[in-house]
Amino acid sequence: MKTLSKKAILILTFFVLLFGFSSCNDEFLEPKAPKSILGSENLKISGDITSIQFDPALFATKIENRLDGQVPGYAYCIIKNGQVVAQKGKGDARYSVDSPARLYSGNEIQDIASTTKYVTALLTMKLLDRTGLPIDLSLERRVSNYLPKFFSPSIDFRKVTFRDLLAHTSGIINYGSSFSDIQKTAENGINETTDVNPLPSPKPFGQYDYQNINYIMLRYAVVYLAATQNPAIAYSLIESKNPGPNEKAILNLTISNWFRKLIREEICQPALIADWNSVDFKAWGISDNQNVKYYNSVNSNVAGYDSGDHLIDAAGAGGLKLSARQLAQIVGAARAGLIMKTSLLNKMKLGDGFGNQIGFDDAYSRSHGKYYHKNGSGAGNAVLLDFDGTGVNVQLAITTNKKSTDVANTKVWADLFDQSWK
Repeated sequence: MKTLSKKAILILTFFVLLFGFSSCNDEFLEPKAPKSILGSENLKISGDITSIQFDPALFATKIENRLDGQVPGYAYCIIKNGQVVAQKGKGDARYSVDSPARLYSGNEIQDIASTTKYVTALLTMKLLDRTGLPIDLSLERRVSNYLPKFFSPSIDFRKVTFRDLLAHTSGIINYGSSFSDIQKTAENGINETTDVNPLPSPKPFGQYDYQNINYIMLRYAVVYLAATQNPAIAYSLIESKNPGPNEKAILNLTISNWFRKLIREEICQPALIADWNSVDFKAWGISDNQNVKYYNSVNSNVAGYDSGDHLIDAAGAGGLKLSARQLAQIVGAARAGLIMKTSLLNKMKLGDGFGNQIGFDDAYSRSHGKYYHKNGSGAGNAVLLDFDGTGVNVQLAITTNKKSTDVANTKVWADLFDQSWK
């Protein structure tokens, strides 16, 4: 057997370092100190900003200064080049009025509100890609073909595609989130000129209008899409042509449980979340008398409230419970290609082709690239940002147990990121 030359060893080592991130090791498991590549401070690879100017410690300090004393408790996680470089929890998860009082930890699991939509979009894109068609063709699949068989979708609804739901351009009407409401949405007209009495909101078909119903409808559609690829799911969704109330309730729970299972297995597991199989739409991983409480004010002497269980309510559009670190892991893993093809994430960032984002709210064009963002406002607030540009590979997630804060204002974090370069 021939001995490799020093040059061959160096080349092999470089490619292992360059592409090793896709091997599902422990990048997200522990913070790591920056490492030079092959001992050279001058060698840079795509996404490596270690030796450039971004200072994650300065960014972390600015985040803390912005939130200290403004919210009961918060946590943040910063990932750079696939490694956790800053993570902390501060403040209170429970005040004494909700005895036992408890501090807000760096791994606090709480409601991430509408940042759930980003996770739903990842899942939808991943399952659409498995159809084998180019993603642009799969996005044009009609949603009406992926709903309970006893639904009778209206002529207007039948034009709605996965792309329309993902980009909030469907114009479908939000009658509510119960199973009967979903059926009514599918069987009635959509908000366009052909409606006899068009509603002022949502906007007409094809126009961007952020509505939770789009992603709640996706909860149903992605499960039926998955059923075309998984016989076990298909078998469990067998229904009669005219089901009664009890049968509908069972079917709705079955659909929702499959949606949660898909989120766990298709998103959380490849994102290397340690307890991926426990992720839920209700408080998990902690006893009921210890879970995070949500407050309307700092140092509240009024009992806080719980977020509740949103599996068969807001799931798809909101209600997922994660920590800031877990949310950041998902964003970082998506960027690294661990969850799905990077081309699919790029398609989400490009949007529907008409300037409407998929899974994100929008992007800020700044001096260091584009900063893709999604905010969530529910019982508390959550936000995620994927800072993307030449030599820039940074992800941020923040959670807090008070709503109506700076957390939901993504421009704040974009500005602080720009201020964290030296």
